Amino acid sequence: MVVLISKRSRAMILMLCGSTLISSTGLIIRNMETAGALEKIDGPIEFGVNLLREGVLKGASFEEYNSHAADLAIIYKEYLKYYDTFSRLQSKLNLLEKALMLTESLSEEMFIELENVKNQYLSIRDKYGTDPAKNEIGEWDKPTISSRLSIASQGLSTFYGPTGMNKYNLEIARELVDEYKNDIESINTIIEDIEEKIKDLNHPHISGSGIN
Repeated sequence: MVVLISKRSRAMILMLCGSTLISSTGLIIRNMETAGALEKIDGPIEFGVNLLREGVLKGASFEEYNSHAADLAIIYKEYLKYYDTFSRLQSKLNLLEKALMLTESLSEEMFIELENVKNQYLSIRDKYGTDPAKNEIGEWDKPTISSRLSIASQGLSTFYGPTGMNKYNLEIARELVDEYKNDIESINTIIEDIEEKIKDLNHPHISGSGIN
């Protein structure tokens, strides 16, 4: 910690540099301002610092803080990528159902396949997201990936840095995102396969389905 003492218009300005007191010693440097320029009077003078009391929690090191921040950014970016993919599947399923209804020959087998994947979509949504039925007042809902990441991110805005709870939620979020990725990739492959089968049935162009 360094304390700079400057003299200007008979006013003494005390500036403490640093938000966290880490060392047990400090330095004082006295300067005088003349015509807009600082002139050193004396110093640096070393002095001892005694903590009045120990903190309840031990602060995280810079290495721990940076590692937590980097891991959080990677996991969050990965989650958003697959969340975006999953959010688009609902519209795609609706378009496929409409396309199947307009095919030249209705296929009962394809309707069953499409219904099964729609149920799979709802299961994944309920597994990782929030069931609309649970939005009622007083209804308990389990923690989600988003809530885990939110708790983990709180460790970057506290005085002590990431705590055990922040790190724990980050690890749980990491495991959930890996599982989420596998589920999304699996259902996305199934939907793409159904899409190709419906195209083979020679359906007319559906508005919103793109040019493919």
